[in-house]
Amino acid sequence: MARIGQTEWFRQGRATVREILRRDWNPIGLDDLPGDEYDSYADMAHAMLAVDGRSVEDVGSYLDDIAEHIIEMPTGNGLIIARILAAALDELGPRPDTA
Repeated sequence: MARIGQTEWFRQGRATVREILRRDWNPIGLDDLPGDEYDSYADMAHAMLAVDGRSVEDVGSYLDDIAEHIIEMPTGNGLIIARILAAALDELGPRPDTA
């Protein structure tokens, strides 16, 4: 896999997390949500994994807390989604400034 720069790595990672949350997490459960509906949650989940090095368990708990306490539509699938997010980010390769 060709190496990409840091800016592109973050852009692709954020886009990937955003898409996964809309497609697979989606506690609201509607298909016709505004494109930015989960962006703030995607940004935080991406930062937790890609910048802070937080565990998938931490991200899973974050997603479950958001679904239950903010959106008020618990999914119970936060850990599964966090694992999908981590795997998708791993496919981008190591963070350019740390490799």
